[in-house]
Amino acid sequence: MKSIYQPNSPFPILGILSITPLVTSLCYYHDGTVASNPIYQPCISIKDTIGMCCASNRSNPAGGSSTNGVTSDECLANGLCMDVLTYRNSIGESGTNTTYWRNQCTISDWTNNGCLNVCTKESTPRGGSDFSAKMTSCDGTANSTTWCCGDNAGCCNTSSAITIAQKLGEHTSTSTSHLISSSISTSLISSPTSTSSSSSSSSPQLSGGVIAGIAVGSVLGAMAFLAIISFSFILWKKKRIQRENETQGWAINLRPGSRPQELENHIQTVGVRSVAHEKATGPQDIRAELPSEPVGRTVD
Repeated sequence: MKSIYQPNSPFPILGILSITPLVTSLCYYHDGTVASNPIYQPCISIKDTIGMCCASNRSNPAGGSSTNGVTSDECLANGLCMDVLTYRNSIGESGTNTTYWRNQCTISDWTNNGCLNVCTKESTPRGGSDFSAKMTSCDGTANSTTWCCGDNAGCCNTSSAITIAQKLGEHTSTSTSHLISSSISTSLISSPTSTSSSSSSSSPQLSGGVIAGIAVGSVLGAMAFLAIISFSFILWKKKRIQRENETQGWAINLRPGSRPQELENHIQTVGVRSVAHEKATGPQDIRAELPSEPVGRTVD
């Protein structure tokens, strides 16, 4: 086994492998018919028994000029065939044209794991058997894992996209025109909850009536809460006013009809008068009240 490098190829070395043709191996179309054209030779094999075939035995080598005819295919590790040719346009500019193909398999029963069993419905019938199918890379590279049948990439973002392993035999597509795994992946991406479609369908759903009932209940609950708060505030304010009125009534009853300043002056006046009446009699007052002695009386 050896690597092939083509200077004019946009995909040198990467994923491009070639194998010496196995003269004892045959190439079979999808319907089991043997490909009798000697240009088709086996490429990569799995356990030396199963592999894909490419048109690698043409006289014009891979990457050759289009003026020399169709170029030979290069075998890719994923089982596809890459055809690269160079050309020169009318104004003398040169370029390359690269196409990809799914050709034959080394066993007649393609349902067995090993054959690249894809795009069989899109194959061009030839002699009653499925011929080669053209394929398009979704990312423009030879080792892409997503492909479309045909010569356009219109299926790349749909469930019709084909998933191909980068190495033949790692896994095989489960559908020829619709890839199950791609469909599941698309469903997972489109789901906002990142769950499988089966899980989403089994989740309970609320009806419109239940949602409306919840909304009405929430509004009524909020209104009841506000009513309780308002009633409590009014009751508290009423009790406060009542206590203030009772305090003012007690102060006024001390002297009916009196203002606070008049009541204070009255208390001060009464206090002064009481002190004047209770004043003690001094010595001079006592002498003035003693009886006078008789005039001219001799004291022994």
